[in-house]
Amino acid sequence: MKEILVNSISNIEYKIYVDGVLTDATGDVRVTVSKEDVKVVDNQIATAVSGADGTYRYLLPTVVTVEGDEVSVVTTEGILKATWTFTVGSTTLNVTEYYDVVTPYCSWEYFAPTPPATTPTYQDWLECERVSRFIINSLCGQEFGQEYTTYAVEGHGTNSLALPRHLQTLDTITWTDSPVPRSGEVIGWDHPYAWEVIAGGWTLRQQPYAADMIVTNKHRPRFVRNKTYSVSGLWGYHTVPAEVVEASKILTADFMCKEAKYRDKYLDNIKMGDWRLQFTSGAWSGTGNAKADKLLSDYRLTPGIGLI
Repeated sequence: MKEILVNSISNIEYKIYVDGVLTDATGDVRVTVSKEDVKVVDNQIATAVSGADGTYRYLLPTVVTVEGDEVSVVTTEGILKATWTFTVGSTTLNVTEYYDVVTPYCSWEYFAPTPPATTPTYQDWLECERVSRFIINSLCGQEFGQEYTTYAVEGHGTNSLALPRHLQTLDTITWTDSPVPRSGEVIGWDHPYAWEVIAGGWTLRQQPYAADMIVTNKHRPRFVRNKTYSVSGLWGYHTVPAEVVEASKILTADFMCKEAKYRDKYLDNIKMGDWRLQFTSGAWSGTGNAKADKLLSDYRLTPGIGLI
């Protein structure tokens, strides 16, 4: 999936190929963009890129107002659905693409060369930061941006529910007890289903109420096996943790370095003149960089911890 950086002024782009050759459209190229089923761009004309055959761009708004409500386009994370409509000759096509609005873990400012230097380029940074972010997410088992959304989490017959992502703020919880859905409220409200988030934002627990205090009662687990709980709230991290930022800088710099080409080929050793280069076995456990691995050690998930 293509990516757009959060809080950036960004274009989406489409290239029209006919048998592998970039070809201009016959007439206008139009684009419609939606986020969470809300149209944020409605059938607008894309701009033909000067000097580039068959290439069209549209500058995304940062926020739009829909029916009196402000809707984020690129100021928060989420998936954008873009539909391009164009005609080439007698053929009309509607092509749908998806863009992921993501939070970069390190900034271009850290790498930007001082004029008149021309390297590294912004495109180099975009690609290398994207790869380093994927490696960090894979190693840690989590993402470090933030998004308001709902996750469907399956119960496993326990009194606590392991969450799929770090939860900053709990909004609502719903689940289905036939024939109607039931709703849970955040802790502190006068409601028999009151919840609290524990284990640093990774576990959800329901507070006991009066009937639970009777020791002769038999109680089933609060999170029933095979039942789905829809948990809504603000997930992720308000800001990318400092250790993750530093690890991203290190890894992004590694990928922008020419030496990375040797590492990508599992180089065991190379001897040239009076020096020899040889990687240790640790180069392929973790991120491939010992400093980055150390920085990320506290953010690697251990499944099952904290459940009772």
